[in-house]
Amino acid sequence: MSKNKQFNHFVFTRFNIRTQWKKNIRYVGLDEEWLSKRFDLFEAVCLPLMARQTQKSFKWLIFLNEETPNKYVRRMSDWCAKYPFMVPIYMKVEDQEQILDEMNRRSVPGCLRIMSRLDNDDAVHPRMIESIQKMAKKYCGSNDLERGFFISFPIGYSENNGDYYLQRFRYNAFNSFVSVPEHNRIIYYWNHTKVADVAPVYLSYTRPMWCQGIHDDNVTNTIRGIYFPWGQRSFFATGRKISSHSIAWKCGEFWRSCKYYLFGT
Repeated sequence: MSKNKQFNHFVFTRFNIRTQWKKNIRYVGLDEEWLSKRFDLFEAVCLPLMARQTQKSFKWLIFLNEETPNKYVRRMSDWCAKYPFMVPIYMKVEDQEQILDEMNRRSVPGCLRIMSRLDNDDAVHPRMIESIQKMAKKYCGSNDLERGFFISFPIGYSENNGDYYLQRFRYNAFNSFVSVPEHNRIIYYWNHTKVADVAPVYLSYTRPMWCQGIHDDNVTNTIRGIYFPWGQRSFFATGRKISSHSIAWKCGEFWRSCKYYLFGT
C-alpha cells in the first residue's frame, strides 16, 4: 500500500451496454429515440458536474455497446477530447474480467483502488470525488483492504420534471468501494442496497451529494423523499427543467410528501 495513500480512482457509468445482471429488464440501448434523449440528458445533467469536480485525479470509465451508431461514437469522442478524464469503453456485453483489465491498464502501480458508481442520467456534487478520496484516506488504515470497504453519502435528491425531493438513502446507487488493486470484483457485482452484507460501509451525513433523475425512461427508480423547492437553486439544477408552481401547490406537496415519506400513506 502506498504510504501516501494515493488512489487509482475509477468512476463507472453504464451508458448503453447490455448487462449480464439484469436480463429480465427491457433493453433499449440501441434504440435511436432512446439514444438521442439519453445523450442529450447526459450532456445537460451528468457531464457538467463531473467536469466541475474539485479533485481531478480520477478516470471516468463509460461503458457503451460496441454496436453504438457512429454519430454517437463521434459525439462521445468529442467529449473525451475536451475532458481527458473520460474513457469510453465499447463492449459486446458487460464483462467483469474485461473491465478489470481496463482498470489495470490505467492504474499506477502501488496505489489503492477506488470504484464509484454513477448513472448517465444522474448527477453528483462538484466535491464528490474529493469527498470520496478524503473518506478513503480516513478509513483505509483501519480496514482489511483485501476485503475492502464501501463509502456512501446518504443525503441526496430525487428530481422529477424540475421538482426536487430531499431524501436519506444509506445504501444508494452512488456508493464507492475501496480495496487493494488485486481485488477481483467490480462494484457492479454487488447490489448497492445489500453492500452492508459484503464489507464495512462508512457513511457521511453531509450536504446533498447526489441527484437521481426520475423520468419516463427509468426502469426501476421512483420518486422518494420530501419536497424541497430550494433544490432548484442547487448545483443539481444544471441543465434541468425549472418547474413553476403556486405557493399553495408547494405547501400541499410538502405535506403530502412528508406524510408519505415518514408514514408510507
